[in-house]
Amino acid sequence: MEPVVAAVIPAYNPGPFLAEALRSVVAQDYQAWECVVVDDGSSEDLSWVDREDPRICRLSRPNRGPAAARNAGVAATAGRYVAFLDADDAWREDKLARQVAVLEAEPSSVLCHTGAELIDSRSGVIGRWPYARRIDGYADLFLGNGVAVSSAMVRRASLIEAGGWNVFQRTAEDLDLWLRLSMLGGFAYDDNPLARYRRHGGNVSGNAVLMAAGVDSVLRQHEELARRRGDKVLERSVRAARRAAQLGWGASAFDQARGALGDHEAGLFVRRWSEALRLNPRYTLRATGRYLLRRGRHSDPRVSIRP
Repeated sequence: MEPVVAAVIPAYNPGPFLAEALRSVVAQDYQAWECVVVDDGSSEDLSWVDREDPRICRLSRPNRGPAAARNAGVAATAGRYVAFLDADDAWREDKLARQVAVLEAEPSSVLCHTGAELIDSRSGVIGRWPYARRIDGYADLFLGNGVAVSSAMVRRASLIEAGGWNVFQRTAEDLDLWLRLSMLGGFAYDDNPLARYRRHGGNVSGNAVLMAAGVDSVLRQHEELARRRGDKVLERSVRAARRAAQLGWGASAFDQARGALGDHEAGLFVRRWSEALRLNPRYTLRATGRYLLRRGRHSDPRVSIRP
């Protein structure tokens, strides 16, 4: 059976999560797939991958980051659709079947993405990824990235035309690619949670300052593009999106700081609170003040805002 879908998994010291990711690929209802695990310079021994399934191959290369690893995986495969899966995530059994059906029925769509479940380090479901949504064209992506990487299936021809993943973009590389793809065609969306996005201590998205800088660098490029085109409306929209993204990441960092405080993780609290203050000082100071007032009214000697 010729592979129709290429599953591309970048892996850098993935720990035990990679095995679950691979099991979710093998368990797909749709079986016309090939899979490549791109070992991006791991110190872990990933040779066990070679014994998992004959349709799974392993490509080892020096560490250059997930964008370069995904490009290498795309180049090593042939399926006309490419589905991306991070090594710590997983898929529901019907994901590929549903997405192939959608893309076959909607030839104008360059990408199909889905809803996603949030899972913890033990694979327990803790909710839904809240940002997944239907994307209505290029400008709609400036309102927020609603496409989870592990939910996305892309037409290979469109991916190549868009230029692939930007290897110089170390964070927010997904938003960068989605914006370029949205210039070529529409995004189909299945609201069912067909992907499983894992939250754990190693997530890059835990570093709000790093993520905010990545998003800002992507949006700044599109602001410049709008300026060169003389599109003042779009230019203002992108500028507003840059500001909103910074404030949003600041609020997110404060929420993480509050969670770290509740878990009595003083060092993590200090880091996240400092990130929040840098990105969204007004919100952070007001929220901290409200927190202190509440703690003063309901004193608990076991919990303090101070590390």
